This record gives sequence, structure tokens and C-alpha cells, in this order.
Amino acid sequence: MALLHCAWIFLVLATPVTWWLAADAYRNLGHGLDGEHVVARSGTFHRTSVALQRRGIVAWTFSSSPFSRRAGVQTLTAAVAAGEQGYRIPDIAVQDAARFADIAAPGIIGEFLVPDQSTSQRA
Repeated sequence: MALLHCAWIFLVLATPVTWWLAADAYRNLGHGLDGEHVVARSGTFHRTSVALQRRGIVAWTFSSSPFSRRAGVQTLTAAVAAGEQGYRIPDIAVQDAARFADIAAPGIIGEFLVPDQSTSQRA
């Protein structure tokens, strides 16, 4: 019986903290293009902001977890020639990720994309 009381007390205390952390992570999440740079920001306890030169990106990696697939988002990782690891751009909508990568660094994945039927010319 004591374990049951501990469980509901933990639930009552942890729920508002979890909601606050999720809202803070969402508020600090963002990515975009600013001239010749790809800009990304994320994090709650450890906030990171990255500004990469678009011409320095040599490859893209698309990754997701079962939870992110269910939410409809994925993480893009921009590989650059300098450095050991890539730079992560988390939680981009799945339908926008490939288009964002192609616009940010043209010529890397463009040949693998299917043209949008709504904007293609019809014969």
C-alpha cells in the first residue's frame, strides 16, 4: 500500500516538472537559413546554438527513434569536412527535412528527391 502512495505522489510531483521541461525544450528549438549559414538551436539544460556555413556541408544524415517517428519528426545531422562529428538539427518535420537539407546545401541530396507533383510542369 505504501508503494502505491509513493507512486501517485511521484506522479503528482513529476507531471508539472515534465511539462515545464518539455515547454522549455520546445521554446528553445529552432532551425533556419540565414544568408550563407544554417542556424540551429536546441536544448534545455545544455542549450546549443550552431551556425554552419552552407558551403562547408558535405553530407546529411537523417535519423529517428521510434518515439520521434511516432511524433512525425526526425534529426538531421550535417557532416562537415572539419571536425570529428556532425552538427545535429533535431526535431524537423519528416515532410520538411529533405527539402530543408536540399535548400541548405544544394547538390547533395537533390538527385534523390522526387519532384513535387503540384509544382512540376504538366504536358
